Amino acid sequence: MAMNPALLFIVEPARLDTYELLCRNYSDESHIRVILDRRRRDRRDRASAIAGERRRGQLRARRQSPCTGDGYIVVERGLV
Repeated sequence: MAMNPALLFIVEPARLDTYELLCRNYSDESHIRVILDRRRRDRRDRASAIAGERRRGQLRARRQSPCTGDGYIVVERGLV
């Protein structure tokens, strides 16, 4: 049974240099996984407003990117 990684690096797609560097640096570490963020936009965004929308304002504030200035975020996960 395979173990889930304890650390997950999620890298912005525009930062391929950072992705490649992290992959090289942690290639021998079985408890670390590096992936590219494949999301194109926030799931709550909509291409067009819903007709008949009764809300008078935005309920949720826009989220800032959780990525660091280096273009990635690190998520700690429990071992399974």
